[in-house]
Amino acid sequence: MGSRLRTIRKFAKLGGKGKRTEALIRKLAKYYGLAIRRNSESVEEMQKAIMATFFHAISTNKKPLHQNCSTGFDSWCKWHIAEAACDIQQNRCTVCKENGKRKETRYFCQKRNAALCVTPCFQLYHVESK
Repeated sequence: MGSRLRTIRKFAKLGGKGKRTEALIRKLAKYYGLAIRRNSESVEEMQKAIMATFFHAISTNKKPLHQNCSTGFDSWCKWHIAEAACDIQQNRCTVCKENGKRKETRYFCQKRNAALCVTPCFQLYHVESK
């Protein structure tokens, strides 16, 4: 799958927001491969897992599309893990707010008692505040 996406990227130029980067292609290929290998017994389950991966990849904070993702604490979907922990809120990211940016996030770090966007602020906040 990754090779086909790379081939399409060469011919169909798509730039700006939503562009197909090498990192995105690798991520999609990895998730699709996992969906296929984990559900090799049932074609229907395989199709559900692939569609869950697709919708998960295109979801945003403003329009979450996680209805097909597995649920609970053992889910691979961070949104459902946060939902299971009752941590889903729409707040301004603490780090972005300090830097004068307006970035909404649904993740809330209980340990630091701060709303943080996943990348890069979560890592920055935990490294700098130690």
